[in-house]
Amino acid sequence: MLDFSALNTPAHDGDLLIAPHPPRLAQLLEENRRRIEQWDTPVLDVTLRELRRRVREQLLGNTDAPLVMTGHQPDFIHPGVWAKHAVARLVADQTGATALNLVVDQDTPKDTALVIPAQRDANLQLGRMAYAEATQERPFERIPALTGEALRCFAGSIRDALGEAFAASFMPAYLQAFSAAADSGGGLVGQILAGRRAIDTSLGVAYENRRVSKVWSQWQAADLMLNAARFVRAYNEALAAYRRQLNIKSPSRPIPDLQQDGERLELPLWAYGRDSTRRRVWVKPDPAGIEVFAERDSLGRVRVGDLGRTESAAQAIQENLSAPLRPRALTLMLWARLFACDLFIHGIGGAKYDRITDGIIERYYRVSPPAYACASATLHLPLPRQAVTAADLREARRRARDVHHNPQRYLDPHPQRAALESAAAEAVRQAQALRAGQPRNHVARREAFRQIRRLKADLLALQPGLAEMLSSRGRDIEAQLAHNRIATGREYFVGLYPREKVAGLADAIRARGA
Repeated sequence: MLDFSALNTPAHDGDLLIAPHPPRLAQLLEENRRRIEQWDTPVLDVTLRELRRRVREQLLGNTDAPLVMTGHQPDFIHPGVWAKHAVARLVADQTGATALNLVVDQDTPKDTALVIPAQRDANLQLGRMAYAEATQERPFERIPALTGEALRCFAGSIRDALGEAFAASFMPAYLQAFSAAADSGGGLVGQILAGRRAIDTSLGVAYENRRVSKVWSQWQAADLMLNAARFVRAYNEALAAYRRQLNIKSPSRPIPDLQQDGERLELPLWAYGRDSTRRRVWVKPDPAGIEVFAERDSLGRVRVGDLGRTESAAQAIQENLSAPLRPRALTLMLWARLFACDLFIHGIGGAKYDRITDGIIERYYRVSPPAYACASATLHLPLPRQAVTAADLREARRRARDVHHNPQRYLDPHPQRAALESAAAEAVRQAQALRAGQPRNHVARREAFRQIRRLKADLLALQPGLAEMLSSRGRDIEAQLAHNRIATGREYFVGLYPREKVAGLADAIRARGA
């Protein structure tokens, strides 16, 4: 069991997180394999162990070799995500396993631009190089390749943004492979994977890639359709237990429960509409079989008898439904950990959330969940920093406020300064006396307050521009702190970093396994 309280983002440049410690990872893989050999839970017309054998045969063509897996969306991954691939390669080298990256191409992009920090005037700013239409509704697998003039503009904007740093980065090799894959038929995902492969090959970090849209088993969908009520109960109970454990009050965090609408039950699957957007899947049993819906639109019916047989389930789903099905996040993790790999390596967020998957495995499949691991890292780009701190900003803001109340603290010498300061001090003494006097004279007190403000404004007017200068200093420090946040960002694309810096991370991971 992982110590989840210790799974924190590596704080400093070059810091690395691998949990449990690398020498333990190979042992975990072997322990999982021994545990899996005992799985005899029925799934469709076979056992969980047998269905796992068939999935692995389709996935790798080899059912016996151990498999260590990680996964992520096919976007521009940062060094923390890339570290998972290097750790998977490390475990594969230690155990003779295959290292495989599950390409989550059924997910939608969080952004459709490559973000690059660049110097603008005195400070850094973030430049955005768009690589696809600005939509977050279309999944990666439906995004076409970047070609022609759009591809040339994308590559040129990256070269311009990086300037002299371009040649020392991985981007020349990445863009060459990315561009060469434009006509490969793999869409944008194929281009991104080709570019990544150019980076990984140069660093000696080889692994297989498998796209979820190509390898995810419809057998899992068939099982969920046949046992929807029991699965929904297990899913929601696992979510409730996770919320209790972390004292989460909101019923929609970290994800909502699966819902029931009359006889219809929601399943954690996606279906694609005609416009390539994803919609949630619902099922409803009826005398003709199980009707499947994308939200309210019927996709068709599948006979129960066809769904229950491994020899016919996948074909029956494909032939009878008008839209393809894809797994949602927890469904995919169930498939990966139960049916595909011997050890899964998560990032920090995935490792923490996958306790929910453990709960579903225990409740629905009635087996002890296989152990998993976690890996991440932090690298900073070699960017200049400004010599300011948050304390400097607090002090600058205090001075910008204080100058209106105590201008005498900041004024340069002036012939009228002494007289105005004396008058202001006398006005303050009068106001204090009025405050202490009885009965209270509110009219006089208000007038004394106005007099103090007038005199301090007159003092401040002796040095025009002083208040603006102090405010401007605060704005300058804010901009410099924003510059530093950009300079110390850890989520820039790994290809933007100097080659030797990422090579150093790869060497550090290998050293941990020694």
